[in-house]
Amino acid sequence: EYLGPLILYPVFYYYYPVYKFFGYKGERVIHPVQTYAMYYWCFHYFKRIMETFFVHRFSHATSPVSNVFRNCLYYWTFGAWVAFYVNHPLYTPVNELQMKIGFGIGVICQISNLYCHILLRNLRGSDASGGYQIPRGFLFNIVTCANYTTEIYQWLGFNIATQTVAGYMF
Repeated sequence: EYLGPLILYPVFYYYYPVYKFFGYKGERVIHPVQTYAMYYWCFHYFKRIMETFFVHRFSHATSPVSNVFRNCLYYWTFGAWVAFYVNHPLYTPVNELQMKIGFGIGVICQISNLYCHILLRNLRGSDASGGYQIPRGFLFNIVTCANYTTEIYQWLGFNIATQTVAGYMF
């Protein structure tokens, strides 16, 4: 699921002929926001993969195998779509302050999201026998699903920094 976006995004960043395939004939200038967006995107999906292996504890099958195909279609399609527009040669970058604010919000929320996942993991025993507890501490004292809240806000930060319709729809 998460490997697709991690691979696809850099293809659009590094492999310029992809745009020539779609008919673009001009030169390409890489703006700093495009580079930061690629690092941000790759960090996010690398973090998700590492969390799957080292943080999350699964007590039983959490979803049917058929969901893997649907999820892959979603993540891979949106990953390609966002990457296509953020890295497009005609992309118009936002101003530097907006980029810094957006990525600043995003990075803080990515780190907060990891911390929320660690707090949730610690609620379950190491044998992953199941059972649920109400999480307490950190952002869980403010919102019920702090992990989802930080996920939403980290993508809001990305979209403030990049300003693409594809990103907001993602």
